[in-house]
Amino acid sequence: MTVKEINFAFEMIAAIAAACPEGYTVDRKKFEPIKSGYAVAVEGTQESFGNKGLAHVIKYMDQHPEVPAFGGWYRKDTKEFYFDATMIFEDESEAREFAILNKQLEYCNLTTGECIPV
Repeated sequence: MTVKEINFAFEMIAAIAAACPEGYTVDRKKFEPIKSGYAVAVEGTQESFGNKGLAHVIKYMDQHPEVPAFGGWYRKDTKEFYFDATMIFEDESEAREFAILNKQLEYCNLTTGECIPV
């Protein structure tokens, strides 16, 4: 990514996070919501919160073009917004397996909005 593309991604994701404090999953290229499948955060972007965390996620995404989505959510107990590089799966068993391998506590059914414990 060029510096211009990185800055654009930062601005877009920051705006989406502000507009969707309960959480979001968006396509990495179009920044449009992904509304079906199962979203699972990638371990390499765990504990990415605030502006520094968002910058880390964007850098990670730049280095991992296979990751199709940005995700994020506001964690009420810590009062911090978390950002993630997010994989999308059509098959729930694949999503669950990926979640286990990536040490996630849950993954999200994008069709229903339900978070599913691992």
